[in-house]
Amino acid sequence: MFSNFGIMPSDEVTALYRNTVRPQNDREISIDTVRDQLRETAPDCGALVCDYDMFKVIYRMLARSVMRSGDAVHIALLTVGGAENILAKRSRDICMNNLLELLRQNLRRGDVISRCSVSQYIVLLQQADYENSCAIMERISRSFCRRYPHSPAQLLYSVQPIEPFQ
Repeated sequence: MFSNFGIMPSDEVTALYRNTVRPQNDREISIDTVRDQLRETAPDCGALVCDYDMFKVIYRMLARSVMRSGDAVHIALLTVGGAENILAKRSRDICMNNLLELLRQNLRRGDVISRCSVSQYIVLLQQADYENSCAIMERISRSFCRRYPHSPAQLLYSVQPIEPFQ
């Protein structure tokens, strides 16, 4: 729905999808089998890219963890826009694909990226304080401008700490 129509699926559609792709094990499996299934076969370098529904699960898990550990975890919202925040669909899609690749390559393996709208990515920056998180986003923004100097896109970002669950 997101790729074809530019809309986020409803919670009901997402739940139906999750139920459809959920693995069904008719018999018990060993811990070694589980570990083999969880292991990355060909680990990608850079940040983890996932869909928005999975991002929300990871966010909630980290928010619970932050409450206990006090670690610094921030979220950054990156928005691709044009002059007066208007970009043609084709230009926007190209810019979003370019930005995703740039984010994936320039963020750490422990960071998480998800597309949360047709023109936005959300990023979880683990073990980075507010100043470092802002510096990371500024570096990404400068890198985007250098790599794509003729792009009609303007990259905007905002950074906030995640809110620990009480």
